[in-house]
Amino acid sequence: MNKQLKPANFKMGVFGASFNPLHLGHLNLLIQVQEQFEFDLIKVVPAWQNPLVFPPCEVSPEKRLAIVRKVFKEYPFIEVDDQEIKRGGLSYTINTIDTLTNEDPINKDIFLIMGIDQLVHFDKWKNFENIIQKVHLVVCSRKGYEWNNLIIPPLLKKSILSFPRSSQEVKNSSTPPPALSKRVVKLKTGMSIHWLPLNNMDVSSSYIRRRIKQKLSVNHLVPPLVNQWIQKRNLYQEVLSSEKNTDSFHLMKYCMNILVDKKGEKIKTFDLRKVPSSPFNFVLIVSGLNIRHTKMLASYLHSQVKKEFSFCVQKMEGQENGEWIVLDYGELVIHVFYDYTRDYYRLEDFYQEQIQKGSQDVKKLIIQK
Repeated sequence: MNKQLKPANFKMGVFGASFNPLHLGHLNLLIQVQEQFEFDLIKVVPAWQNPLVFPPCEVSPEKRLAIVRKVFKEYPFIEVDDQEIKRGGLSYTINTIDTLTNEDPINKDIFLIMGIDQLVHFDKWKNFENIIQKVHLVVCSRKGYEWNNLIIPPLLKKSILSFPRSSQEVKNSSTPPPALSKRVVKLKTGMSIHWLPLNNMDVSSSYIRRRIKQKLSVNHLVPPLVNQWIQKRNLYQEVLSSEKNTDSFHLMKYCMNILVDKKGEKIKTFDLRKVPSSPFNFVLIVSGLNIRHTKMLASYLHSQVKKEFSFCVQKMEGQENGEWIVLDYGELVIHVFYDYTRDYYRLEDFYQEQIQKGSQDVKKLIIQK
């Protein structure tokens, strides 16, 4: 789009992702967002490396950028921005926002588009306080997450002036609820959080990569150009082998060594790469001597992984009471238990059953082929 033709009050959406690979869920989200907000332009920003995601993308940034450009070329309201690829290294949204706000002198409102699963750990983003000084947020629905007061991270909640009423408050009130399509949360910074329920597609890049590694079709999950791109270059074809040292395997080994050094007990690992329904590759379970010890184990592990690999845990829960702390690193999930709680839930039995069932499913698939 010619910058000279931009209106005085230019309304821009910004959507960043690794696109590893680009899939129909991305397209579905952007089309519905555009229908609701009618942006003058949506900037799609491929990331070099998301600091909150492990392992790093196995396809080069340049290759991901090239296919993203080809696909979005067909959408006149979308412009692909390569600034994070050019910068290289870890991709921080605040740097991208600073560039967009300073690149020309026109007045513009910028709306950062994200899924509700990203909002959950938004307070872990670099300089998130500065982000909400400069842009509005458009938070899109995703299956498994409910839009309510509990979904807002505590540090972000401090910046909120008002919050839409809960379903129970609406039920007990004669006043109708705000429109579901554009429910708005006002921030003290003058910006807003816009809630946008979508007709979601239950798909993710990690799910697509897993299907490819299992030799399953992804035709119905990615645009035709992306499917051709994957097949032509044999991308994401890593063999599912418990002996193969993948990045997530190296992370698991690193975490095991940390936990052994800090006197973690009864350490067990589970390889779930042959379990089709599993959203992650590995599970690590460890026990602490007491609640104080479990909190220390989880906290120290979190800090050391961040220091060693330069990324944060995607989600961390249970550190308040310390009986069962979960650290989610995407392809690796770690459970830190107080021993009595571990004995009660018997999580090992569950994962062992999943592994046995997964092996049987793989054998059935081989026989059918």
